[in-house]
Amino acid sequence: TDLSSDLNIIEEQSKVIGDIKFGMKKDEVSTLIRKFNNEMQRDDPVLGKPFQSYFIGNFEYFIIRDFYYKDELYRIDVAGAVVSYKYYDREMPTSIKNAQDVIQQKFGSPDYDRSIPATYQMEEGYVYTIKEWNVGTKRIRINIEDEGNYYFPVLVIYMPSIEEKIKEEKRLKEDSILKSAENIF
Repeated sequence: TDLSSDLNIIEEQSKVIGDIKFGMKKDEVSTLIRKFNNEMQRDDPVLGKPFQSYFIGNFEYFIIRDFYYKDELYRIDVAGAVVSYKYYDREMPTSIKNAQDVIQQKFGSPDYDRSIPATYQMEEGYVYTIKEWNVGTKRIRINIEDEGNYYFPVLVIYMPSIEEKIKEEKRLKEDSILKSAENIF
């Protein structure tokens, strides 16, 4: 293999967004999220007044959620602008395409690709993965979160190995709680 592409993967797998990298502490990440938002901000006129919106390319987002394991960043969710049930068929495909265009430009076609489900195929409270890229030890997903009459396109950048550790620790804790309760009866 090409050494420069191997080095590129090593560099890319630690990067989340902007200057944010996996393993950083919360205070540093909070500062970098504010910096990133400032760089991505565009003022759009709404009813004649400036309204602050955030964009990664043409993907509009409204909040970045950060997640930590043992005080180190392992996941970032970039939640897109809310889409109401009424406009889902028109706005959700555009939002997903805008997110995909940015990622695909750098990483090529997704490793997992499914069509956007119709609202009647979805269930409130569920998350649907639409696109997914594997970049070394990092994974990037485009999800749709169903909140009833409202839907959110969400970019998820995370480390699957840490996500699996968290699930396993949760399962072991639940097993332990169940085991300790068996002597009650």
